[in-house]
Formats: sequence, structure tokens, C-alpha cells
Amino acid sequence: MNKLPKPEITQLISSYLQAGGTPAVAALAAGISEQTFNHWVAKGKTTRAPKALKAFYHAVEQAHAQARLRAEIAAFNDKPLEWLKSGPCKGEVEWGKRASGKKPVVDPLPQLHTQKFLQLLLKVLQAYPEARKALADAMHQTKA
Repeated sequence: MNKLPKPEITQLISSYLQAGGTPAVAALAAGISEQTFNHWVAKGKTTRAPKALKAFYHAVEQAHAQARLRAEIAAFNDKPLEWLKSGPCKGEVEWGKRASGKKPVVDPLPQLHTQKFLQLLLKVLQAYPEARKALADAMHQTKA
């Protein structure tokens, strides 16, 4: 278990995770044990980790985020109402409720999640300027 992840293994596992694979299966498919995967992730989080372990940890985190983002976008596109109820906007004031004369209490956490999600989405779409423009155009049209 003292060995460090090679860049090829890091890339392979990251690609499996981006595709939606679980960490245990991604590790086994790349030829390492789940125990080794967990050890590399745990050590990669530490401040004094070797460069290869830090790179592995960051690649795994990014791959998880990309897979999660793809799932969230699919939920948003395919089942927007379910996305609103379960996604980053849950807990916000519901549409169609009559005002009681009191200001509604709005939980700022979902708004923060939404902002972080949009920041991540824009960052990911930097590599795809046409998709980024299409998203911006669609968002502008929904405001009108």
C-alpha cells in the first residue's frame, strides 16, 4: 500500500467516476483494491501528502463533481419539478402561496447552493463556448 498512484491510474479512475461509476468499482476496474483507493483519497486530503496523492485526491473530487453535475442537469432538464423539490432550491418559498402579510423566512443555504452550482456550471462550460452561450440565451429568454 506504500505505492503512489501513477498518472495513468488517476486518469483511468477519474474517467470511470465521471461516467458515474462508484469508487469501489472504478478502483477495481483500474486494477487497484478499494482499500488502496480509500487510502490514497484519505492521504491525498492531508496537507503534507505527496504530489501524486494530492493530484489523485483532486482528480477524484473533480470527477465526482462532474458526474454529480451531469445528474443534476439531467434532473433539471427531464424532471424540473422534482429538481425544484429535491435539488438545491428545496426549502425556498413555494410558488402560489398567498402572502400572509409577513415576510417569508427564506433559508439562505439553498440560495448559496444554487450560486455555487451556477458558478461550477459556468466553469465547466468554459471549455464549451457554444453550450455556454446557449445556456445564457435560454436563461435570458426565461427572464422575459
